[in-house]
Amino acid sequence: MKKLISFIMLFGFACLINASTISDKSGTTGFTFLKIAQGARATAMGECYVGLADDVNAIYFNPAGLSQTTMHEVSASYVIWFEDISKSYVGYVHPPFNFGTVGLSINYIAIPFEKRTIEDDNNYSKVTLANYVISAAYGKKISEKISAGAVIKIISEDLDTKTNSGFAVDLGGLYKMKETFNLGLSLQNIGGNDTPMNLRLGVLKNLMDKKLSLLSDLYYGLADGTMSLGLGGEYKLNDYFCPRLGYRARFNNSNLTGLAGFTAGFGLKYQKYNLDYVLAPYGELGTTHRLDFIIKF
Repeated sequence: MKKLISFIMLFGFACLINASTISDKSGTTGFTFLKIAQGARATAMGECYVGLADDVNAIYFNPAGLSQTTMHEVSASYVIWFEDISKSYVGYVHPPFNFGTVGLSINYIAIPFEKRTIEDDNNYSKVTLANYVISAAYGKKISEKISAGAVIKIISEDLDTKTNSGFAVDLGGLYKMKETFNLGLSLQNIGGNDTPMNLRLGVLKNLMDKKLSLLSDLYYGLADGTMSLGLGGEYKLNDYFCPRLGYRARFNNSNLTGLAGFTAGFGLKYQKYNLDYVLAPYGELGTTHRLDFIIKF
């Protein structure tokens, strides 16, 4: 086990060194909207979720985490992004079958812009670019400590005069070293040359009889060399309210200033209903607000 932890630490250090030499590849892949993290809960904790992944948002972060779900889960969210960009999401997880747990999600992103119709600065038409990804996920416990999962994605990207489409696969693993300590691994967007393939490594440590959860995730873009490290946590104040904080350092992007990287949010729970909120500032670009509604039954 010590060898496994040492390998993960060495890998992360190697990625930090390598990222500084290949960061000029940033932004060179297609389907970049796949990088937008899903879930207000995860975003509030600095996008740290690979080692936790215990609800419907495991479809995005780590499909192995689906094996931890025990109920039907339906999630819906709508986000107003920068420059009137909107993001809509619907996800569903079915309770475990004998062969494992399955999930399905649809992620839709609309990007409006004004398009010049003729060579005249005063003549524009409003156009909306529609990008979406449909994901079918599967997760299963291999043993008491190890879970594995996979996601198949159908992707479409509207570039106004051209539409790109393709397929991608995610692979995930979750290892419960102890009752209060998890290691997570997710290899995302495995596909053609255009997909932003990346690797996520995550850890979860539960404290105070599992009332306090501390997380950290390392993100490394295998296709474009982008690199980030997140820290976050949540505290279960009671059965109804859970505050969350997080921070993500993006090593290849120094253009964001102010409080960019910091996130804060909370979760509200009443019976089978869950409401998650997060505030995420992005410097001069503005501040985004996310709201997720999840029903577990």
